[in-house]
Amino acid sequence: MKILAAICDSDYGKAVIEFIAAHNWPDGSEFKLVSVIEPVEKQRGNTDEDRRAVFDAEKTSSEKLLSQMKLDLLEKRPQACVINEVLVGSASREIVKCAEACQPVMIVMGSHGRRGLERLLLGSVSFYVASHAACAVSIIRLDHEDKPGFELNKEDIEDGLKSFERLQF
Repeated sequence: MKILAAICDSDYGKAVIEFIAAHNWPDGSEFKLVSVIEPVEKQRGNTDEDRRAVFDAEKTSSEKLLSQMKLDLLEKRPQACVINEVLVGSASREIVKCAEACQPVMIVMGSHGRRGLERLLLGSVSFYVASHAACAVSIIRLDHEDKPGFELNKEDIEDGLKSFERLQF
């Protein structure tokens, strides 16, 4: 049995790992932990060199996060087969594409629980994945007090408005 776990940060990653560890998966189950980062050209920075440096830092950070999540899962399920992979592109599309390739029985992922303007501007990765995946999707939500802080910055708002303007109703 294959399970795909999408990890976006340590708080949601821990919740996803706890969910996986709490379930009785058959022996021989395989767990693929993925994290998605934006491509170089979409990274912040004024030059290609700046964007490359941010991309490299994001990739290193994601690799470390996935390694820690793998250790956490193996601590709770020592016999598990766990594979890590950092994907590059749009998070929602890359998760669905990865699921099409590895054919899991379930995708486990967190949800930031964005609503209203935040969801319109930033989208919902979990909603997209749940709508487009060909397998079951378990979405893990944290209690409000457990959620990491989130603020929209000027670039997020401008990017969201550009996306909104491209929509055709």
